[in-house]
Amino acid sequence: MMSNLLPRKLGEVLAFARVGLELLDRAGDSAAKAYGDQLASDMRAQLEAQIERIGALADAEKADKTTAKVRGMMEQYIGDEWDNPIELLEWSGFYLGAAGIHWALIAGLVADEDNDMSAYAESQSQVFAQWLAASFERIKLGESLKS
Repeated sequence: MMSNLLPRKLGEVLAFARVGLELLDRAGDSAAKAYGDQLASDMRAQLEAQIERIGALADAEKADKTTAKVRGMMEQYIGDEWDNPIELLEWSGFYLGAAGIHWALIAGLVADEDNDMSAYAESQSQVFAQWLAASFERIKLGESLKS
């Protein structure tokens, strides 16, 4: 059932994409250590593509409010540990799970009315689940991530 809820939820995933790019930018080399070079690069490309795909469809006010909220949560969690890959991966447990579940909700909202958006949203929820699974594996490297 597509409704006026869709632009708001698209605003939320737009916010998650923005914050994800901020995370990668602020963490710099530590993001590559945390996620691995290829995954960090893939994340950047995918988040940029999300912004391009949904930007015009998203509720801009909701996106701005959610960006501020998620950014604030990220700031509180990571604090001054932007150079610590373990902290980045721990934050990723919250961030990737929340972003993925929002995409799954969107897939359900449009399932019967917009096959293209439903398929895209489903693929994005799967991407976030894959990134989360990769983060689970990467964090097992523990202290070796810092070297």
